[in-house]
Amino acid sequence: REEEEPPGTKNKMPPRKTAAAKKAAAAAAAAEKAEKEKAKEETVVDVPPPSAEVGDKREREEEEPPAKEEEKKAKVEPENGGEEEVDPPSASAAVMAEEAEVAEKKSPTWTPVKLGPKTFDTPEDAIKYISWLLNTVTMHQDLNDYERLVVEGMLRRGHEDAEKKIGESGIKSIQVKVHQEHDSKCYYVVRNDGSRSDFSYRKCVEGCFPGWDKSNASKSEYKPEGRGRHGGRGGGRRHHGGGGGGGGYRRY
Repeated sequence: REEEEPPGTKNKMPPRKTAAAKKAAAAAAAAEKAEKEKAKEETVVDVPPPSAEVGDKREREEEEPPAKEEEKKAKVEPENGGEEEVDPPSASAAVMAEEAEVAEKKSPTWTPVKLGPKTFDTPEDAIKYISWLLNTVTMHQDLNDYERLVVEGMLRRGHEDAEKKIGESGIKSIQVKVHQEHDSKCYYVVRNDGSRSDFSYRKCVEGCFPGWDKSNASKSEYKPEGRGRHGGRGGGRRHHGGGGGGGGYRRY
């Protein structure tokens, strides 16, 4: 036997929702949906694939060898417009610079010397010309007027015993002969009385340029090649006609 329903409950309808309740329920559902979508976006992160440009750059970096330290240093530009740092000079460079400065200070400044018609700026110039003349003139022949004025001017100005060498009778001519004791060419004064006297052109140049050492003469002297000691210039000289010796040399 079925139980009887209490009176008043049969065919009874549930109460209707109001418009406000419906609106609240819809808002809650929308909020819940928005939270779910946000959580889903946070958990899934899209990683964009590497572009072709980035891949090419990586390949170039792998292929190129590392730059040298010197090249890197040369390419570095000063920051903020400042000056580039310069490495201090090495000890050897500093020593060389100091030696060059000392040598420059020791190098004397010569006063030009006029000997006859010719002027010499340094003793080296004088040695070079006088030694060239000694080795190229014809032996036992008088020097021409130009050559005699230069050599005689050197003798009178530079030799300490110039008066003794010239003698009381004076100079008739100057020649080049082989010295009997030293077996080498030498200048000779031929006096008016017929006597002769040799003299050293190195001593003369040393006297013309005070402070110069005649031991340095060999560095500047003219050194003839391929001729005997008695050879001379070929052809006549400027002021006098004359026979040539063994072979000719150009004028200094």
